Amino acid sequence: MAKERKLGDIATHLIHENERVRIWNLILEPGESSAFHHHTNDYITISLEGDRMRVEGEKDGPKEIDVELGDWMYRYAHEPHIATNIGKKPFKNILIEFK
Repeated sequence: MAKERKLGDIATHLIHENERVRIWNLILEPGESSAFHHHTNDYITISLEGDRMRVEGEKDGPKEIDVELGDWMYRYAHEPHIATNIGKKPFKNILIEFK
């Protein structure tokens, strides 16, 4: 049996939380990775800065994504993964989880 990874927060700073939403800020410098984490709620992300990211899921292989200011995505809850800034600029986004 494979050793289970310890899960971390889904972003770097929790900005706001109430009974309906949780709002996070994710900031990653070039070469920096997020904690290995799991989204158990649907969420929206909005890109504020960055140029290229790699996301690697526990089951899926790596996926590279170009980032532009204002890009947004609605995502359903999904498998544990890690995000890495493979660009030349700091990566910043806002993530809004729906409870």
